[in-house]
Amino acid sequence: MGTFIKPSLERIITLKPDLVITSALTDDNLNNGLKSNNIEAKRIQANSIEEIFTNFMEVAKMLGKENEANKIIAEKRAKLEEIKKMAAINKKGLFVMSASPLMVFGNDNLPNDIMKLLNIKNIAENQKGRNPIVTPEFIIKENPDIIITLLPNPSQIVATNPQLKNVNAIKNNKFIVVNSSQILRGSPRTIDQIEEIAKAVTK
Repeated sequence: MGTFIKPSLERIITLKPDLVITSALTDDNLNNGLKSNNIEAKRIQANSIEEIFTNFMEVAKMLGKENEANKIIAEKRAKLEEIKKMAAINKKGLFVMSASPLMVFGNDNLPNDIMKLLNIKNIAENQKGRNPIVTPEFIIKENPDIIITLLPNPSQIVATNPQLKNVNAIKNNKFIVVNSSQILRGSPRTIDQIEEIAKAVTK
């Protein structure tokens, strides 16, 4: 089937789907190719928790599954209310995408919205771009208490940037590793990942 970002158009066509859901990360050529083969393609991207629910309901309507979607959304909203009760107090954080370069999540995206929900101040919120590259000096100055990362091995961050060793999050080993698919492909399952982050923050 190819990769998440570049699926195989030929393979998808052989499966004869009525509808294909793609994301903002998916190659534009795929959507164009699907449409030229009379296959409906719906591109969705969640930049906030609320957009997860909006997108989910949109797809549910296309599939005639609104009742089921309403039930799932109600369950996840109830879970979010419980998660809010676990919110951090006066914590600064950073959501790291890669260690070299130090690419992070800035504003106007799902990771930033998750941090807001958990009352964690994103130190990169005012950096330019959705995924700005920051310097070790910037991180040292802002001194985050928590580092959330998509990297399966967060020690890479210190290995490639040893000058960060005295940052609070690193000194106190406050790394939270998250499931990249649940963060980059916002869906109701993302709420379960947010719950895991909240539990890790409050340990």
